[in-house]
Amino acid sequence: MVAKPEELMQYLRSQDSDTKLRAVRDIKNQVIGNKNKKLSFIKLGAVPQVMELLASETSESKLLVQCAATVGSFAYGLDDGVKAILDSGGVTPLLKTLSSNDESVVEAGVRSLKMIYQSPLAPKAMIFSLDALQRLVQLLSSENRGVAEVAARVLARCCESQEQQNAIACAGGLESLLGLLASIEQTRQEAAVDALAALTAGNRAIAQQVLQHAGVVDRVISLLKQRNPQTRFLACTCLTTLSTLDDMPALAQPSTSSADVESAGQSVQRAVLPVLVKLLGEAGVKDQVPRVLSRLIAMPPGASDSQKEYYVQLHSAATDADAIGKLVTFLHDDKSSPQLLQGTLSALATLCEQREDCRSQLIKARVLPRIVRALDDADSQVRAAACSCVRSLSRSVKSLRNSLVEANVADPLLRLLTDAEPAVVNMASAAICNLVLDFSPFKDVVLQGGCIPKLVELSGAMDSDLRLNAIWALQNLAFKAASEVKKSLMQAMPWSTVAPLLDDHQLEVQEKTLSLLRNMCHGKPADTRQVLDWSDHELLPVLIKKLRGPSAAPPKIKVQAVITVVNVAGTGSEAEKEAVMASGVPRLISALLLDPAEEVRANAAWIVINLCQKGDEFPGAADRVQSLRDLGIEAELQRVLHKDAEVLNVVERVKTAIALFKRSS
Repeated sequence: MVAKPEELMQYLRSQDSDTKLRAVRDIKNQVIGNKNKKLSFIKLGAVPQVMELLASETSESKLLVQCAATVGSFAYGLDDGVKAILDSGGVTPLLKTLSSNDESVVEAGVRSLKMIYQSPLAPKAMIFSLDALQRLVQLLSSENRGVAEVAARVLARCCESQEQQNAIACAGGLESLLGLLASIEQTRQEAAVDALAALTAGNRAIAQQVLQHAGVVDRVISLLKQRNPQTRFLACTCLTTLSTLDDMPALAQPSTSSADVESAGQSVQRAVLPVLVKLLGEAGVKDQVPRVLSRLIAMPPGASDSQKEYYVQLHSAATDADAIGKLVTFLHDDKSSPQLLQGTLSALATLCEQREDCRSQLIKARVLPRIVRALDDADSQVRAAACSCVRSLSRSVKSLRNSLVEANVADPLLRLLTDAEPAVVNMASAAICNLVLDFSPFKDVVLQGGCIPKLVELSGAMDSDLRLNAIWALQNLAFKAASEVKKSLMQAMPWSTVAPLLDDHQLEVQEKTLSLLRNMCHGKPADTRQVLDWSDHELLPVLIKKLRGPSAAPPKIKVQAVITVVNVAGTGSEAEKEAVMASGVPRLISALLLDPAEEVRANAAWIVINLCQKGDEFPGAADRVQSLRDLGIEAELQRVLHKDAEVLNVVERVKTAIALFKRSS
């Protein structure tokens, strides 16, 4: 006859060890797989009673085994159970069992820890006390297969930060896990790859250490063929981390060429991709698969042309394997978890970033309303991923003019500029950069939404990416903008906030700030006059500073600076042309005509054209021509004409400039 919970609670307090042993065993048997029973016993105070017996110095091995197993049963799949354990003394008694001389006690203790550490409530820091961590690492080499595997699973759940990962590696955990991976037993290999995937995630140093061991990649690749979906997924996760390193091949082979380095990583990625796409249909792992897929196919920052071509091919292979079709089903399912939704949106954003056919396929799947709803999701990671997806879709002119307009994506994006989470603000501002391009119907919507002051505020953010996105959006808003828009921007953005951006440590921020000034000086003469007044006439000195740099200075910076001078001289009135002449610009033109960058040389010639421009409204043109001739610029143009004879872009402008000199002779 099964004893009632109340009776078992009384037996737990018995002075007889056999009675207590039977009571603990019965409680364990009743709560296994039964949530209601667990909650009932928790309410009766069973957990602190069992924990007290587990912590007792007098408890015998059999009782300790049953107590540890019972604690694990309460923790398994139930955060209320984990909370009750933590409220009753935490995991300290379980950690003590790891040092028992009785192997059955050790096994019961480590299995219970595994159950607890599957919960987000688990106290990760307690594992990193010296004795506990060292003992867990030692257990990785246990002859008891179950103990070694479970110890690896516990450590796998304790790699949430690089500090934790490094502590495990320094304690000998990495070497022991690699030894476990080399086992001929599949279950040991699976446990090892679980921990290795967690240990290397986001930790380049440890990932490189893994690659120093010959045969590791091949062993993990072999797990891609296992029947267990979880094993295949963990292998994919580990290989995704390793294959995205710049130095993918075993570092023990220093003679490996850079081409082979790249090829090795790409070979692994091509092996992983079809496995991951298939795993999108496996119920047990599908929540985690899209996130890893997104990492696998993400093009690295600063990718070379050959890398870009490869990733486009990789995206094509993913699309051919119906990755988009499978991912879309998760968006159609309202029951998708936040983790699944975030991973899905991130993966779709990556797939649609480079390929118009992918964007078209996603639009045709009729999930855009779901993506827009995700912009208001309660989960910040989902909101950020939705912004990223919108950003990728907005790279399509067709999407900007049609689908995104119909979905009214602008309003929620503008709201996200004030989101509490910096990552969301960052991605929202990045998406808005595309929405305010000149041809986009969203430009007026964004302007009417009053976002200029907020973007100006964000341009002064501590986060460099956020500064870049904000100034980039302002640059796009200013392109071919009406004078009223430019005036509003200057009112919202004092020159004192612009000046620091021109010397920002991130060169892209400098470039986009110069491009903003370039766009502000394009249009009507009054626009240029306003900009010079706005800058308190500091604009030209700033541009000269950028142009006076050595020839090795970043070409993009010099290009934006020289085009801004072109606009001041060309769009401005007689007064602005004279301001350029009175600055140090004319003395720089000869050097600019010899600059290594073709675009700098071509625009240097254009400065000359704009300064020499004739007409009734430019009475000082002849004097300017003579001044430039006196500086030797006419002769320099002749030399450039001969030197750059094959560079059409430069030659055509140089010829025009020379013709203006001749007409003034």
